[in-house]
Amino acid sequence: MVACGDKKKDKASKEDDDEDDRPKKKKKKDGDAKSSADKPAATASATGDATGATSATGDATSTGGTTAVAAGKPDLDKLLGPKGEWTPVVFSKLKEDMPPADVAKVFPGADKSDTFGIVGVDVKDQPGVWRWQFLYLGETKNKLAFAEIQFDPKLTTDDFWNSLMTAMKKKYGDKFQQVSTRSITWTNDDFKTAELTEETSYEIDPPKSFFSISVML
Repeated sequence: MVACGDKKKDKASKEDDDEDDRPKKKKKKDGDAKSSADKPAATASATGDATGATSATGDATSTGGTTAVAAGKPDLDKLLGPKGEWTPVVFSKLKEDMPPADVAKVFPGADKSDTFGIVGVDVKDQPGVWRWQFLYLGETKNKLAFAEIQFDPKLTTDDFWNSLMTAMKKKYGDKFQQVSTRSITWTNDDFKTAELTEETSYEIDPPKSFFSISVML
């Protein structure tokens, strides 16, 4: 949900064709490269600390239970929060259709979206988290639809993927759709989606893969 690759831009464009229908999260083709997102210096990126997010996530420690973290890795329990609350706690102050100016009060820079309604905010002082990404829909790209956690490309390993799967099943349950090897989608009774996926940034050289958690608000 940062200047992104063609897949995410096509998604934003197609979903806008019918504003009355709430968008379903993109379906990914099998394979490791799912979509593109740029490095922190990219055109649509905006740097800044996620105010409020820091207090929600806290510092990573080694006492996080099933998602205990080592140095340099995120505390997934604190990022996602408890089961029963659909929106990850790090995004708890965000609401569906929130205008960019209001989102920027929580995540400074989140109002600087590109023409496709996509913006990424570089993350500081959050171990293992690379960027927050937001997708706005509507005729003027002014209605928040998705929020995404993008993890440090250095954490793109089987072990960290397994940790993410454990944390996501703990929050969203064991019922999910496996679109491909590394594209997993959970859907609630309101047809909102939460997706764990591997994506690839082609706008950096060499291209790098990263894991992300994207949630429909």
